[in-house]
Amino acid sequence: MERRDWTWIVLFLILGAAGLSTFVRYYNDAFPVASLDFKLSREEAYQKAETYLHALGYNTDAFESAQIFGHSGTAQIFLERTLGLAETNRLARDWVSIWSWRIRWFKPLEKEELRIHLDPGGRIVHFQHRILESDPGANLTQEEARPIADTFLQTTQGFDLSNYERIEKSSVEREARIDHTFTYRKNGFTVGDDGHYRLAVTVQGNAVGGFVEYLKVPETWIRNYQEIRSRANLLAQIFGVFWIALAVAMLVVIVQKYRQGTLSWRGATLIGILVAVATLIGSINSLPLTRFGYNTTQSYASFMLTFLFTGILGSTVGGAIICLTGASGGVLAREVLYQNRRNPLARLSLKHMFSGGFARSTLVGYGLAFTHLGYVTLFYILGNEYLGVWSPARMVEYNNTFSTFLPWIYPLITGLVASTNEEFFFRLLAIPLLIRLIKKPYLAVLLQAIVWAFLHANYPQEPIYIRGLELTVVGIIFGVVFLRFGIWATVISHYVYNAFLGVYPMVQSSSLYFQISGILVVGILFIPAVPALFSLITGKTREIEDEEEEPPPELAPPPVPEPQETIVRKEPEAYLLNKKELTLAGIIALVGLVLTLAFQIDRYGKRTLKLTLTRTEAVAHAEAFRQTLGLDLEGYRRTAWFANFLGSDAYTHLVRKAGVARADTLTTQETNPWQWYVRWFKPLEKEELQIAVNHRGEISKLDHRLPEGKEGANLKIDDARPIAEAFLAEHFSLTVTDTTQYKLLEARSRKREARTDHSFVWERIDKKVADGEFRLEATVHGDRVGYTRKRYKAPEAFLRELRESHVKDTI
Repeated sequence: MERRDWTWIVLFLILGAAGLSTFVRYYNDAFPVASLDFKLSREEAYQKAETYLHALGYNTDAFESAQIFGHSGTAQIFLERTLGLAETNRLARDWVSIWSWRIRWFKPLEKEELRIHLDPGGRIVHFQHRILESDPGANLTQEEARPIADTFLQTTQGFDLSNYERIEKSSVEREARIDHTFTYRKNGFTVGDDGHYRLAVTVQGNAVGGFVEYLKVPETWIRNYQEIRSRANLLAQIFGVFWIALAVAMLVVIVQKYRQGTLSWRGATLIGILVAVATLIGSINSLPLTRFGYNTTQSYASFMLTFLFTGILGSTVGGAIICLTGASGGVLAREVLYQNRRNPLARLSLKHMFSGGFARSTLVGYGLAFTHLGYVTLFYILGNEYLGVWSPARMVEYNNTFSTFLPWIYPLITGLVASTNEEFFFRLLAIPLLIRLIKKPYLAVLLQAIVWAFLHANYPQEPIYIRGLELTVVGIIFGVVFLRFGIWATVISHYVYNAFLGVYPMVQSSSLYFQISGILVVGILFIPAVPALFSLITGKTREIEDEEEEPPPELAPPPVPEPQETIVRKEPEAYLLNKKELTLAGIIALVGLVLTLAFQIDRYGKRTLKLTLTRTEAVAHAEAFRQTLGLDLEGYRRTAWFANFLGSDAYTHLVRKAGVARADTLTTQETNPWQWYVRWFKPLEKEELQIAVNHRGEISKLDHRLPEGKEGANLKIDDARPIAEAFLAEHFSLTVTDTTQYKLLEARSRKREARTDHSFVWERIDKKVADGEFRLEATVHGDRVGYTRKRYKAPEAFLRELRESHVKDTI
């Protein structure tokens, strides 16, 4: 290598050492980390959860199990933004549930399952026993069930209920039991406008079937945060258009160069295979994450087949994209940057790894990676201090890494996939392509950097453009390094940066297992440096580098066209039907029409459903009903659409149990399968109104959605029920007080920020169909009805059986 190369290498290594030192020293300031003390390992958390279940009388021997580490992202970000990271960490350590080991016991093709969440210190913060709605149990009243909930909270969970206020209660009458849920709010603890801590307990029959403690984040804050994230996603999507254009350009280059015979596949294919194998290994390593979300309406064999097929397909497609990008980018780099002397991916081999060029790229890459770490650290420290930049505590590494079989594999694979994919697309392919198109290298480097950077705008940092600005600088530097030192310098730098950033939380963990995993990854990160150091020490870099220079590719001579047979083309008239053929076609069409009319099939919905209402008429009906309710929607936008629910699974049950004729009549009388929906809304505001009009022109549904902070009355549930009953009688001619026709199944109360909402569900008992139910629902917001609808509810057991999938379905 030349002296100038050594100058650059030494400079990057010095900058890298300074960057790494800065990163380690100020890591927590630039990349805030939630304070986690893993007092329980994965195995210890599982054992403690099983002990807890056994104490409650549950036996898990017949269940399968799955375990992950997760967190409440919205709650954490809300606390960070409102109280700051230090106070958030203090609360998380002391008693607020954010992070948790999550263990699930389940049975394939059965609904029954058990779930336990433990915080990192080992405290049970969530318990759930899921059973079918038809499973039997006691029929207690709310007054009889409440002591069971209170005793559970005090004795089993150890809460002092004198510090809590009961704010919500609900009752649901199941087929063979009654379930009750009670919600409590912690006294004297408020975050922001109305963030508070809650406990909720569900009594299934006469046994506790669920418990959870959680931070209730104000709806207003959630909507504001979602609005910010939507703008960030839009920004990323805009630049995603340029990425798609780049992908199209890549395909054009592939086709052109393939026809010319100038593509070199070897190096790109090797890298593609490496990425595909690594991705597949990563997919298998993440089985615990996927298994935790297993849908029990799917057989376990079908689930595993889907998992393997998805993993193989995803890794194959990912490897193919890397291969295509590398092949097209390599040939463009050879033609545009190296004047047809060499292709940076043409002769990738073990021998190449001991060359001087690769040694130079490797050392520059390591120096650039650690320089990058230092730059980003200073960027966010200064941004936080002077520009109001905010970066949330690291979250993804805990969720994904700690939940896999081998945590140390995850950052290595994500680093490999990200580095090869992005560097091949935006440096190897985009820069030569842009130089060819616009003839200005500096502009090509700038444009690819901007597009690459703002594709990361959907990261949670704020303001939404800050990651774009941060990475534009990085993209420019990477572009310059690529032009000077080749693609492997930026690939190695990108790989080391991503993997190191992902593994560093492991190194900081108090768990010995995670510390060892982190150290192992750090050691693996330096493997590419071994051949570089060897070649430098032995001094064998020059001759290997010379051997690898490629002669200019020779274009294959154009093939000599072979003589072809003369093709006799027919005139268009030759394809027209003659008189006999036209007569035969007419007879066939006539027979088909007669058969269609003569053999009518008794289809579901055909007898009673006739759409006679236009969109304009439906809007007029909805507007008249809105005015009757006295709702002023000035300044709101309005839209309307038609919806057809005849194909729903619930109606499948109705047809099978009642037959087509009776199902037809009941569907039209007791439900509304065809509806015009009219909606009034304002952008960025939750309050909106939806009114549905059925096919006969009758109002069939009301949905007035209000913010939780909207003021209203705080009635008791017994005072709200007559309001709902009177509204249904006045506007829908439904007498739910007639106990020969209707039976109250559910009554729920929900405490909002400035009012109390009550929901009621009645069943039409005089028109039962097997174990299905015709239901009528209504919700009172404060002291005004804001929601009504009629529907048919099919039994849960039937729906689960209907949705089951087995191996043959998966195939």
